[in-house]
Amino acid sequence: MTGTLPASRIAVADFRLILQWPLILEVEAGPGLTRRLTDEVGATRQALSRCNWTETSGLEMLATPGQSAEAAADASYGEFAYFHDFLQGVLYPRTGDATVSIWEKRDITGLTAVLPTDDKGSTDTLNFAVLRRTIHLYSFGCALVTVELQLRPDTTAPLTLDRVQRALDHLRRSSAPYFSTVQLPLTSLDDELRRMSAPYFFRDTTKAGRCPVSVTLHKGDASDLYPIPGEAEVMKAWQEARAKDHRDMPVFGHWQDLIAPLHLRAQGGPWRDPSDERIPVNSFIRLADVTGQTPAQNLDRIDSSDWVRIADAEEP
Repeated sequence: MTGTLPASRIAVADFRLILQWPLILEVEAGPGLTRRLTDEVGATRQALSRCNWTETSGLEMLATPGQSAEAAADASYGEFAYFHDFLQGVLYPRTGDATVSIWEKRDITGLTAVLPTDDKGSTDTLNFAVLRRTIHLYSFGCALVTVELQLRPDTTAPLTLDRVQRALDHLRRSSAPYFSTVQLPLTSLDDELRRMSAPYFFRDTTKAGRCPVSVTLHKGDASDLYPIPGEAEVMKAWQEARAKDHRDMPVFGHWQDLIAPLHLRAQGGPWRDPSDERIPVNSFIRLADVTGQTPAQNLDRIDSSDWVRIADAEEP
C-alpha cells in the first residue's frame, strides 16, 4: 500500500464523457392540451428531419477504443444485465414503440474545450471526438439529448485525474451559474509598454464561474468557435428573458448548436430545462497501469475527496 496521491499525479489512460440533457415541452394547459402536445411533437419531428437528423431504429453500445471483441461482448452483456428495466425501456425502446423516436446526427465530429485552471487566465485545452449525438423524442412531450465524447490522446501534456475532474464539472454547464473575477495579463501594445515598468500588471474581468472559456465544434473541415459570454452579455439576455415572463437562463451557444432545431424558451422556443444549469453526466475513467501495482492498488491511490469529486462532478 503506497497511500493516496494528489489527483494531479494520477495518470489517466482513457476518458469518456456522456452528457444526457432532459428537456420538456411547454404547452398551454386547458382544453385541447393533448392535441396541442401531439402537434408540437409532430412539428419537432418535422424540424429534426428538415435539419438532417436521421431517425434510427435503435442504438448499440459503443466499444471502447482498443477493446477486444471479448471485452466488448462482456461490457454489452453487463449493460443488458445491470441497467434497470425502466432504463432499458427508455434508452432502448422495443421495435414499434410509438411513444418514442430516436434521432441521430453525425455532422459534428469533434469538440475542443478550453477550460480555466486558475484566476490568472491560465487554461487547459482538451480535444474530444464526438462519438454520438442523439435525441430521444417522446410522444408525451419530453426529449433526451445525448452527447457522447471520447477524449483524444494529448501529446502536449499528460492526462491526469485533476484535468478529468475539471472537464466533468465545466463541460456539463448549459448556462452561467455565477460570475467570478479573473485577472488577465495585459496584451495590447500600450499594455506591453506599461509592462516595462509594471511587469506584473493585470486587468480584472469577470467570467462565468465553473464554465469553459470557449468551446469549438468541429464539422468536417469547418469549425464553429463559441466563446463563453461575459457577465454584461449574460445579464442583458437574462433581463430580456425576464421581460418575456419566463425565468429560463440564456443557454450557451455551443449547446444551442448541439440541440438545434430544439429551441429553449430563452431562445424563443417551446422547450424548457426542468433542472438547473448542470446537465446530468456519466463518465468512464480508466487509470493508466502502474508497474508493480495491481488494478486494486492503483485505485487505492485515489483519495476519498477525489472520489467524491468524481461522483458529484463538482469542484470544491
